[in-house]
This record gives sequence, C-alpha cells and structure tokens, in this order.
Amino acid sequence: MPHDVQTLMHIWRIFLAIGAVCVTTFPVLYGLLSPWYKSHLGRSVFIQSFMVAVAIDISAYAQFWSITKDIHKILVINVVFLTALSLSSLYLTATLFYYNFTRKKEKLEHV
Repeated sequence: MPHDVQTLMHIWRIFLAIGAVCVTTFPVLYGLLSPWYKSHLGRSVFIQSFMVAVAIDISAYAQFWSITKDIHKILVINVVFLTALSLSSLYLTATLFYYNFTRKKEKLEHV
C-alpha cells in the first residue's frame, strides 16, 4: 500500500475513470438494446442505473476538469444528484416490493 498521497490520488483517478466508463456503459446498452420502457421493473432499473452513471460521471468530470471553485455550487450539484439517486433507488425498491408481494397475492387469489 503506497503511503505517498500523490500516488494514491493517481490510482484513485485511474479507477474513477475506469469506473465511470463501466457504470455509463450499462444504461447506454440497456437503453439501446432492451425494451426497458415496457415494464415498471425495466424503467426503475434504467432510471437507477442512469442516475448512478450521472453521479459518477459528474464526479469524474469534476476531478479531471474544474467545474467551479464555488463551494455553494458544488454542494447544490451534489444535493440535486444525490436526491435524484436516492429517489431512483427508492423507486427501484418499491417496484421490487410490488412485484414480490402484491403480484404473489394476486396469483394466489386467482387459484
């Protein structure tokens, strides 16, 4: 484990760039190659993966190119995207609960 801060920053930036590419690839391919818009689960997975990609991409962009030095703007950007990420994760969780509990009750009632 390197103890030099500059080396750790370089390693972190390399993995941030790799992670940004990997995280962005999924919603792009899922959006282009899958009929995600036809079901609630598909929409929730797409929205959540898109918001994760946006959050990581903004972090990577801000790390390599200075967006702004104004701390207020940085905090507002963080609040907006973390709120959107939280809401999309909540939507995904609610959709999974709906499919796991409500749909099973509907199937049992029809039997």
